[in-house]
Amino acid sequence: MIEQLRRSNDRDTFLGVFPGESERLRTLRAFNSWLECPLDVVTTFIRTDVPASYRQEFVHQYLTAVADTGLVPIVTWEPFGFPSTSSDAPVQSINNGSVDEHLYAWGALLRAWVLESPDRGLIFRPAHEMNGAWYPWSAGYGTTPTEYIRMWRTLSAVFDDVGLPSDRVDWMWCINATDATRTSSFDYFPGEEYVDWVGVDGYNFGDSQRWSSWQSPATVFKQALTTVRNETRTPIAIPETGCSSAYNGHRSPRRKSRWIRRALALFSRYGVDLLGWFNMTKETDWGVLEPVSADASTHRERVVLNERRYNVYPQFRNARAQFR
Repeated sequence: MIEQLRRSNDRDTFLGVFPGESERLRTLRAFNSWLECPLDVVTTFIRTDVPASYRQEFVHQYLTAVADTGLVPIVTWEPFGFPSTSSDAPVQSINNGSVDEHLYAWGALLRAWVLESPDRGLIFRPAHEMNGAWYPWSAGYGTTPTEYIRMWRTLSAVFDDVGLPSDRVDWMWCINATDATRTSSFDYFPGEEYVDWVGVDGYNFGDSQRWSSWQSPATVFKQALTTVRNETRTPIAIPETGCSSAYNGHRSPRRKSRWIRRALALFSRYGVDLLGWFNMTKETDWGVLEPVSADASTHRERVVLNERRYNVYPQFRNARAQFR
């Protein structure tokens, strides 16, 4: 575990959020004003097919702002192809050496960033949810365990070559809570010597989608967490989770509140070491702290933080206490 996390609080349990895509820093400040204890980590996302200028901006501006706030970024590195290659087969591109130039550029960029200050470190989360069916590096797109493991170890070798310091960078291998194919998630595990954290992403969509229904935290997570505990002693993270308030055709903040409380209790029982809440309205209203909007009349819990009104779920406010 990187030193930046060890000294961030007096326990080896860590709390974070994905703050959304707009007003990210303002949202992080609001969380730290609202929570009983400040955040430790921030989940971030970056695609590999972005222009080099955006890559530089993401690292030198956003990651710097995150670190200056005293937080450790979880860098979700999404290999949607590279600027000079097709996005159809990113795993094969990495494995056949055709994008080595881009991999070394990424490694050098992250190395330069962490070495700019002794207070900087990061958690690197490449090609997450590979046991799903929605990413071009996933099982559902035909990526085999052998191909995925080779890709992971290739990335590790490249980052070692550029001198990315291992005491500043943790590697997180992250599955989806549910396998989308018949291939087991741990068939894609690259080996404990290549992994510092095992992550599990999972969501309760409620009935917000035509294909979805309300699921308890145990339904979403229990099988995956049991598998992780049986397969490895590596620290466990939930870098992405969220719950919709959509229940029986209407919004039910009370149901969502109960789900949050039960999820935190479940994570505690399984010894989860890191939690990152997906705090953004995307497919549905995932957040636990979001600015008051016109359609929020059913939500009764509100606070004013830094001169802005927010809808909040108090069950998350003392989330860290659940991990004691």
